[in-house]
Amino acid sequence: MLFRRIAGRQTVIVPQPAHAWISGQLARAWGNDRFGEVFPREAVCLAAEQHDIGWLGWEAEPTRDPSTGQPWNFTALPRTVHAPLWAKGVDHALASLGRYPALLVSMHGVGIYVRFGKSPPGSADAAAVEAFNAAETARQGRLLASLAAEPEWAEAARPATVARNSALVLAWDLMSLIICHGLTGSRDVVEVPDATGQTTLTMTAVDDDPERIAIDPWPFRERSVTVECEGVVLPEGPFENDETMRAALSAAPRAAVRAVLVPL
Repeated sequence: MLFRRIAGRQTVIVPQPAHAWISGQLARAWGNDRFGEVFPREAVCLAAEQHDIGWLGWEAEPTRDPSTGQPWNFTALPRTVHAPLWAKGVDHALASLGRYPALLVSMHGVGIYVRFGKSPPGSADAAAVEAFNAAETARQGRLLASLAAEPEWAEAARPATVARNSALVLAWDLMSLIICHGLTGSRDVVEVPDATGQTTLTMTAVDDDPERIAIDPWPFRERSVTVECEGVVLPEGPFENDETMRAALSAAPRAAVRAVLVPL
C-alpha cells in the first residue's frame, strides 16, 4: 500500500491493486494523433489494470513495519517479501488473464527492480531480486516464443511492440502513483511512448489542487479524464502487532481518491 499525505487532510492509504486500477483507467483513455494507439488494446489495458495482482493477498492481511507501527509502505517492504509477491502475481496473471498480460506484468516487475529496486550487494534482499529477475527473464522468453508462434499474436509479440507496451505500462504506473500520492507542484514522467518515439509528460497540480491535474503534452482521446479509486483513512497508531492493526484497518472509514486530468 501507499500513503496519500496531503497537508490539512487525513492520511489515506491506497492498496496497490487500487492504484493499479487507476493505471488501467489511464490506459483505457489513452491515445490520440500525438501518442498513437494501444495495441493489442484489451490485453495491454488489462495488464496495466492488473499489474499489482500479486499484492492481493498481502493487502488482505497486511503486515506491520516495526519501525513505524503502521502498515508497510510498498517501497519499504523487504525484497525478501516483495519479490515472491511479484512472482506469485505473474503466476496468477498467467493462470487467469492470459499470456500477453502475464508477459507485461512480468516485464514490469523486472523493470521496477532494475530501475528502482537496488539492494545492498550480498544481502538477502539482493539475492531475492536476483532470483526473481532470472526466473522471470526465462519465463518471458518462453511466453514470447509461444506468442510469436501463433499468427494472431505474432505482431503483438514483435520486440518493438512488446517494448513499447512495457514502457506504456510503466508510464501509467508512474502517473497513477503521482496521482495517488497527492500531487503538489509539478512532476515529470520520462520516456513515455508516443506515435514516433518517446517524450516527457509534465503533470502539474492546478492551483496546487491534487484533484485537478494538468498534463502536457496531452495523451488522451477526450478533453478531460477523471480517474478514481477507493482508499482507507489511516487509523491512529502505532500498533503493537499485526492483528490489532488489521482490525483497525478493517474498521477505518473509506475515502475516495480521484483526480480530474485536463490539458495544460
